[in-house]
Amino acid sequence: MFKDFEENKLSDIQKSEYILCTGLFDDHDKDLVFYKDLFEKHLKKKMICTNPDLIVDRGSARELCAGSVAMVFEKMGGEVVYFGKPYPEVYNQSIDNKNKKILSIGDNLNTDIKGANLLNYDSLIISNGIHKHEIKEKGIEKTAKSYETICNFIQSELKW
Repeated sequence: MFKDFEENKLSDIQKSEYILCTGLFDDHDKDLVFYKDLFEKHLKKKMICTNPDLIVDRGSARELCAGSVAMVFEKMGGEVVYFGKPYPEVYNQSIDNKNKKILSIGDNLNTDIKGANLLNYDSLIISNGIHKHEIKEKGIEKTAKSYETICNFIQSELKW
């Protein structure tokens, strides 16, 4: 997907027309202050964020996600265009599916399930994701309500 970007990437943010945020740099994956310093002189540029999630669980480790970087940029006064759940752009292909039911699947109530709710799609929450501790403690109904979402279905894991 990013082959053309790799071939044409600019090593100097000064020369860029916009900022494409797909995640965090490996060397700066725990400290968002790095990004604040990086963006300080580039707030007039538009940022495109390809994943609005703030956090993600990779196995038993919780990591910051691209949405956290975008949030830093936005809080500094920059403009961010989001592509991903819950923003409608990610659903554009499914909107043309006449006479078909759509099921949105995800582990994040703030993005995956909220996006499904906004578009009136059925949703399936993966309960062993980022909300696993909340769901174990309070149950899915109370947890979903606290995020102002409705889950139609629940499953512990997603297997292909």
